[in-house]
Amino acid sequence: YRGAMYPWQSGSDGTEETQLVHLNPRSGKWEPDLSRNQRHVGAAIFYNIWHYYKVTGDFEFLLAYGAEIMLEIAHFWSSAAHFNAARGRYEIHGVMGPDEFHEKYPGSEEEGLRNNAYTNVMAAWIGDSAQKVLELLPERRRRSLCDKIGCSEDEIHGWKDMSERMFVPFHADGIISQFEGYEDLAELDWESYRARYSNIQRLDRILKSEGDTPDHYKVSKQPDVLMLFFLFSDEELRSLFERLGY
Repeated sequence: YRGAMYPWQSGSDGTEETQLVHLNPRSGKWEPDLSRNQRHVGAAIFYNIWHYYKVTGDFEFLLAYGAEIMLEIAHFWSSAAHFNAARGRYEIHGVMGPDEFHEKYPGSEEEGLRNNAYTNVMAAWIGDSAQKVLELLPERRRRSLCDKIGCSEDEIHGWKDMSERMFVPFHADGIISQFEGYEDLAELDWESYRARYSNIQRLDRILKSEGDTPDHYKVSKQPDVLMLFFLFSDEELRSLFERLGY
């Protein structure tokens, strides 16, 4: 990938240090840990810098540091997304969303999921916001920064295209889906698990200790899609989805 991809868990020098295996205390077994596929960290950093600038008006920070970080993050997302000609939309594969219960599709050897809604919506928003960042910069700073990070006019056009044609999965009833295929997963027998275990907060550990996996079920550890409604106002989300043609 191009640009800046921030690690899910970092060492002091910024390198990825997420564990490769995870100890399940219920089973006593070490199991694969795929959480390094959570690529949405960069989206959070972009969001924080943008809102820091909007609240404080600290243009000097934006000029010296913030814009470069944000554009490098946009650079990453434009390279992580690929265009699906059959759909006429951009897609992002091989990721985990904020909800860490789903690492891959049931029975699949391939890591990650296709089109996590939170990740894709954030990438589309970044594609639009990165253009606004460039517009804020004086022409000389804009040119020097684009030369430094290799940001061409084609790249900038790609951000715009991504912000208008990103794929977002929906359930049949119009509710935003957590990721593509989530609606096809099985329902969990919630009452049975509540009756058998005093605390089902870590359903991933419970299911894996039984030889099962949360990848099979409509269960969530984090409020994945719901987070969008905390990060953006109704008006912002409406505008974002209208721009995407939904």
